[in-house]
Amino acid sequence: MAIREEYQAFIERQLNEWKDYTDRLKAQADQLSTQARAEFDQQLQALRAQHNEAWDRFMELKGASEDAWEHWKRQLDRHWCGCSSRDYDRRRCHGRR
Repeated sequence: MAIREEYQAFIERQLNEWKDYTDRLKAQADQLSTQARAEFDQQLQALRAQHNEAWDRFMELKGASEDAWEHWKRQLDRHWCGCSSRDYDRRRCHGRR
């Protein structure tokens, strides 16, 4: 399997695990008090928005030409680890320096 396909499979697995995690959190939310539930719902909504943004970037990566693939991979890596552009460029992402 080529590096591109391996990377795409890895990201797709991670995104699916992320969705499963948010689904489990939602199921646990039924046991929260009203105030805690409101705070939880707000945080879950933000988490799902981040997931959706990462999924959109992944779909762009999958559809990118070979020339654009490295650009989209870099964008998705940066988004995935939450690094700023400066930190990512310095290889601080994922604990690398």
